[in-house]
Amino acid sequence: MIGKLPEDLKQDIDQYVEYGRPTGGFLQACIENNLKDAVGRADECNLRLIPEIVSYLHNRTPMDCWGKSHSYVQWINKKHAQKMRYAEDHDVIL
Repeated sequence: MIGKLPEDLKQDIDQYVEYGRPTGGFLQACIENNLKDAVGRADECNLRLIPEIVSYLHNRTPMDCWGKSHSYVQWINKKHAQKMRYAEDHDVIL
């Protein structure tokens, strides 16, 4: 699958970006731009996909949701806060 991001990884990244859904440790390491952990957590298939994952993050996601060690947690917290504000504004119980 070199050259194309598998649909399951794409969906995991998209769910993280759209809703702040936590990912597995491998994708978290990629999102945090932590090459050491990404390589250490990757299986044989995912190891070859790291360039594709980084390319997808770079080209298709907001700059502030990835790339730094604190980006992952801050993005999840940001999405959670947005969800809570929406619930309060619309009297929705989550």
